[in-house]
Amino acid sequence: MSLCTGLTPLKHEYHYTGELTVPEPSTPARMQVRFPLSVAGSASHVVFATDYVNYAGIFTCQKLTFAHRQSATILSRHRELDKQYVDNLRQALTYYGVDPFDLSIISQSGCPHGNNTLDINVDPNTFTAENLGNVVRKAGEKLGDGVQWVANTGSKVYHKLTGSEEKSTSKPEENTRAAITKNYETNEVEWIP
Repeated sequence: MSLCTGLTPLKHEYHYTGELTVPEPSTPARMQVRFPLSVAGSASHVVFATDYVNYAGIFTCQKLTFAHRQSATILSRHRELDKQYVDNLRQALTYYGVDPFDLSIISQSGCPHGNNTLDINVDPNTFTAENLGNVVRKAGEKLGDGVQWVANTGSKVYHKLTGSEEKSTSKPEENTRAAITKNYETNEVEWIP
């Protein structure tokens, strides 16, 4: 399920993948969900109504340190959900003591189609030790290349000002990691937090 948001003028799809578990198999509509960026931990995730074809109504409750958070979501398989389904779900929310008119309506018109968008994916594997290590490693390599460039440029300026000749057996750009590994296949990953 993707959520099209209008936070930026950039047209994009945002996929935020959590882990959903069913603690009690006899009541599969009552689940627990945990998202990778949630510092509050897992939350209850209850499907309170669905026709399995057009819509699902979901209620989520999460205990926080000094409070709790509740939310209701109406999911649709189509950009526009028939009014009768929305009315039925609002009626069910009222029955459970939730004000159905507190729901924010997110317009699905204008959401991009096809692959002409930026696709952002966050899932439980996004923040693994290996991925974080690769980010730090790559940042360190870029920092090292930058320091080397500054030192080489400073040396050139120094020798130009003093009129002396720089003694070097290799060109500075030959010593960068990119130049050394250019003929080898690497397993580098770009990661944007």
